[in-house]
Amino acid sequence: MNTNSFKNWAAGLCACVASCLLASPSNTDELSGTVVNISDGDTITLLDAEKHTHKVRLAAIDAPEKTQPFSDAAKQRLTELVGNRPVVVKTETRDRYGREIGRVFVLVEVNELLVREGLAFHYVHYNPDDTVIAAAETFARKNKLGVWTLPNGGQRPWDFRRSGKKKFSRNAKESPDLPAKASEANKPPEALTAEKSDAAKQLFWVTLSSGKVHNTSCKNFKNTKGYLTDNPSGPDCKICGGAKPDGE
Repeated sequence: MNTNSFKNWAAGLCACVASCLLASPSNTDELSGTVVNISDGDTITLLDAEKHTHKVRLAAIDAPEKTQPFSDAAKQRLTELVGNRPVVVKTETRDRYGREIGRVFVLVEVNELLVREGLAFHYVHYNPDDTVIAAAETFARKNKLGVWTLPNGGQRPWDFRRSGKKKFSRNAKESPDLPAKASEANKPPEALTAEKSDAAKQLFWVTLSSGKVHNTSCKNFKNTKGYLTDNPSGPDCKICGGAKPDGE
């Protein structure tokens, strides 16, 4: 084989290998199939070609819980986007309930779109460096879309779950998903009184009506209606300094 023939053969071999690699991506981190169930605004069930079902939790986002404002709207929008449709899910990990955590794609990334439309929050605790989801939330907040029509976006789903006002299980076998009553769908989150919480000293208090953040030194800490959080994002109370260290 002369030099030119060898070069042509080598080039052809490289092209063939590259083509095979592109045509056969690893399926260890990717699922494809049809969405057969939408549990809520951030959880779907996928049926793959082998008729196996996969419970998928959308990564980096957290949609309002049942009975929270915009819960039905988030579920309805997710249904419009992926219900009974083929999707691709790029999986990242599994959670403690066995669900696969991933990014869902149709023509767009569904996770990002839900946040951009104000129907889910950036789940900062698990994805603090996700600039795409963070930018989507900034857009929704700036344009007062969905949950951002409420003061400071209302109560966060993770705070709602922790509040104890809803006996909640992520395990579908223990707590089947039931549709929220129409009369309850858009009720504001039930307010707590700060003095009832054992964790009040470790958390900040967000006033439900204004979204202002108070710390335990504030004279208004115990006489406003709102919710506790360890990750406040609203305007700080001018009296106590809110979430700013030492009231600075």
